[in-house]
Amino acid sequence: MKTPNTIPRSLLFASMAVIAATSALHATVVENTLPVPIPDFMSPAQLTKWRAETTAKTVAAEKAQASSSAKTDSAMGFYTGKPYLAESGSYAYKYRDYNPELNRWTTVDPSGFPDGANNRAYVAVPTSELDPDGCITLSGNIHPSPETATTTYNGHTFQVDAWTAINIPSTSFSNYNGWSFSNAGNLSGTVNLTTYDGELSNGALGAHIEISTSGFSGNNYDWIQRVNTTDPITGQPNPKFDNYPPGSSTANSDPFYAGGKTTGSNPTFYDFSKRSSTSYDYLIHNPTSSVTWAGTLYPVMVNTSAKTAAVYDGLQWGWTMKMLE
Repeated sequence: MKTPNTIPRSLLFASMAVIAATSALHATVVENTLPVPIPDFMSPAQLTKWRAETTAKTVAAEKAQASSSAKTDSAMGFYTGKPYLAESGSYAYKYRDYNPELNRWTTVDPSGFPDGANNRAYVAVPTSELDPDGCITLSGNIHPSPETATTTYNGHTFQVDAWTAINIPSTSFSNYNGWSFSNAGNLSGTVNLTTYDGELSNGALGAHIEISTSGFSGNNYDWIQRVNTTDPITGQPNPKFDNYPPGSSTANSDPFYAGGKTTGSNPTFYDFSKRSSTSYDYLIHNPTSSVTWAGTLYPVMVNTSAKTAAVYDGLQWGWTMKMLE
């Protein structure tokens, strides 16, 4: 019987650090022994393509596994996109391994007991939570269904669709007004989307998000949000740090999110990104096009005196607007 080639875990994850590419605003994760580009901003089309490719790998692996009693090289499956470890029958996440046949992690949660007494459980509530790294949990309204809103303008109907929130690896940025950044990787704890939906407010369509956190050790947290949109606000760069106070066309001197938030221990976040007549007029003249807005949000640990920020794994959210008729 052929023995599958396996990858020593130390070598597999020694190369999984996220490397910032500031000129292109993207990061690369080395996983499954192949470089996988993970854009700082993933459009709906890119997300659909990524999901299709991951699904194709999974289907091919399942077919190969079904035709053989042993898992050979050609049957290296990818459970949630993670590499298969043949010697243990598990899948390698960043912080620990998961065995889907046992429905459990093979080791205890390195962050303690964030999901209750059973710290080998995947998550506490599998229907509404995700653990993309084996340590941090995304919970709440992760998969909006349905999360749309509509309005009419000049005789036309417009619809906005909120994207599914996804986990994004930590990254780094070029220096900003004397602030420097480091790639800090995963942060133990839970990021809970208490509100996330497509909404209409005062004639403007967009997405509304509210986030609470728990289990974050330390007390110097803040938020950095990077924004990329096909309809940038006049006079502001694109992409940009979302550090413009509401109603202002001038950015703050620091890079941190300037909207609704709390900082310190277990920080919270609030945003309602929306567009109105400028986007509607554009879509009227370009009826087959769409307008997109992407926010990539990172919790950061701040040292104000040294002007440094450690950037942790975050999430991406956003919306797409189109004209229906």
